[in-house]
Amino acid sequence: MQNGKAVIAYNVVAMRADANSKSELTSQAIFGETVEILDVVDAFTKIKTPDGYEGWAKSDRLVVQETGERYPAPDRAAMVTTLLQPLFSRESVRSERVTLLTIGTTVEVAEIGNETGFTKINLPDNSAAYIESNTLIVPDYPSADHIGPNLTLVARAFIGIPYLWGGRTTFGIDCSGFVQRIYWLCGQIIPRDAYLQAASSQFHGVPLDQLKSGDLLFFKGDSDPRGRGITHVGMAQGDGRFIHASSDLGVAITPLTDETYSRQLICARRLFA
Repeated sequence: MQNGKAVIAYNVVAMRADANSKSELTSQAIFGETVEILDVVDAFTKIKTPDGYEGWAKSDRLVVQETGERYPAPDRAAMVTTLLQPLFSRESVRSERVTLLTIGTTVEVAEIGNETGFTKINLPDNSAAYIESNTLIVPDYPSADHIGPNLTLVARAFIGIPYLWGGRTTFGIDCSGFVQRIYWLCGQIIPRDAYLQAASSQFHGVPLDQLKSGDLLFFKGDSDPRGRGITHVGMAQGDGRFIHASSDLGVAITPLTDETYSRQLICARRLFA
């Protein structure tokens, strides 16, 4: 099983610092993502997600791929557009739920039931389920030079999502997971952690008096226990406010004039067009 690839077959999978369930939650892998297998210890597999992040996941949450396999098949891929969306066992909202997917999850379409309003989905373990057809799209991503307004529009849909250290879904999300997920929904893969985002060559510096919607804002709190120089990240709204996943409020919009955040703001960075 080592040195291969696998597909995440569970709606959200915890990625932990060590190979046990009590270890720190460092991130999450999401249904449909193809991950690299790095190591196996007992009931845990060390994986690398598409953004290059590594962690330990429960092995029974993965489906190992044979050489040449892909999930979803490129010509059948679709994306979930609702914050939380059930999969059903039959073509009815009254049927038993199979699981609950989060926005941005990619699935493989088997067949569309035009009369029923449901789409049959192939799951990574070769079983099937059904999803409401109007909750799926084939994305048409904006170009990098027009991405800003799209980023802020998508981000605002997350307002009220609770904060979760290590989270990157609408079940709970942290600050860097939030901005990473918003960029993903607009067609861009950026690093997982705030300090990695700040250092990424995908972005360039922006003067704080020239902010536009979608620019990333980086902060250093009064305490920096990990010594990374960056402790928080948010996204400029272009109107003197920024949206972020706050440990106190969850996803919320805050004025840049807020006393704490204005004091801790270090820099802003913008995606290269």
